[in-house]
Amino acid sequence: MSLSEKLLKWRRKRKAGSIMKPETFEGIVASQKAKGLSPLRAKKVAGRAYWNTVKARYKRRKSHAG
Repeated sequence: MSLSEKLLKWRRKRKAGSIMKPETFEGIVASQKAKGLSPLRAKKVAGRAYWNTVKARYKRRKSHAG
């Protein structure tokens, strides 16, 4: 996975929980475990959802910046 330095810098400036609340992340993990995934795979699915959210919010912020 290749992420730009600008995106990573932007993410570091965010407050904890501003991109995805911990409850949301754990909810994704729990739902994936309920579907039969192993705990490791469930966390990977939730991690992918987190990073997709990061990219979407960065892209949206970038497009509104002017």
